[in-house]
Amino acid sequence: AHIHYRLEKSNVFSYDLRWIVGGVDPGQNKLHREYLEKFSKDALRCLEQCLHRNFAAYEQQTGDSLYQEVLQHIHDMKKTSQRTRGRDAVVDCIEKYLLTKNPGY
Repeated sequence: AHIHYRLEKSNVFSYDLRWIVGGVDPGQNKLHREYLEKFSKDALRCLEQCLHRNFAAYEQQTGDSLYQEVLQHIHDMKKTSQRTRGRDAVVDCIEKYLLTKNPGY
């Protein structure tokens, strides 16, 4: 069975993206850049919702303050990620390594 049949519909996303030779290139293609931004926002939102649901249930069961602590970490992570830019040099290094090891791609 396909994985999307096992997931909640709210956790399945579809994107339309025109693929080009060389793969996704956000540096050269505005649509690719927009795709990656939307994908990242959707993934973060989905993860946050999952964490909120699960920790809220945990807190209700245990009366533990772990939920509040995790929420604070999530809040701090969001603030930090808004100030942090992508690590293009790391991505470029990974791409170069992969292309060297898989020259047909």
